[in-house]
Amino acid sequence: MHIPENYLSPSTCTAFYFAIIPVIKRTISKVKRNLIEEGFHF
Repeated sequence: MHIPENYLSPSTCTAFYFAIIPVIKRTISKVKRNLIEEGFHF
């Protein structure tokens, strides 16, 4: 489903932006941990 342009207010976008940050951080840490377990080191 597509959200039309200017449908979401700036305050809604800001709230979603800050809400997704912990999810992205957790995802990155899980990917790093899985890569290290598989033998890929940074």
